[in-house]
Amino acid sequence: MTNPQQSFEDSIDDVTAAPDVPQVDTATESTSPTGTAPTAAPQPEAAWVEDPSQPYVSPRDLDGDGSIDTVHIDLDGDGVTDEIAHDTNGDGNIDVIESTTGNGHFNVVERDTDFDGVTDRLDTDTDLDGLTDNVAFDHDGNGTIDEIDADTDGDGIIDTVMLDSNTDGIFDYHGVDTDGDGNADHIYTDAGQTGDWNEVPTSTDLI
Repeated sequence: MTNPQQSFEDSIDDVTAAPDVPQVDTATESTSPTGTAPTAAPQPEAAWVEDPSQPYVSPRDLDGDGSIDTVHIDLDGDGVTDEIAHDTNGDGNIDVIESTTGNGHFNVVERDTDFDGVTDRLDTDTDLDGLTDNVAFDHDGNGTIDEIDADTDGDGIIDTVMLDSNTDGIFDYHGVDTDGDGNADHIYTDAGQTGDWNEVPTSTDLI
């Protein structure tokens, strides 16, 4: 999320919503560029707005309250949506961005969960099966990842957790759940943050 505080009005070149806007049918609405760019500010349900200096955008009012809450963006101008930006709490700022690697799957989701203007969660579907494989968190909002939860075998259960325990930008904890019971079976630490990981003995090892 390059600038989550960027307002929807800025992101769509100052397009404003009419007070009475019908709900958009996203299943049937075309997202292809129109032949001629409109000369007046389009309504949120309008098709692509063409601007030579900007990507194609399609602002939408999904809940019919007269305010834009979703913008479809075609970054390369090929008529296919590449990003979808959402204002989920109605404050006029983008707090969720869905993006695709160009294969028709929206497999990357950036979230500003506390609405402070900083991305603090990133969900990725690395194998494009429709399930989230990795979730990265920035718990303290300093712009660095503090935790990564991963489903490495694709069974829908998190089996690997990486932590940056002192928030210095370097991971120093690695937990692995090998049997899928939700508990770490192997724990590795890099206390000196040198890249030399050492397994922490478990109670079984000490018996």
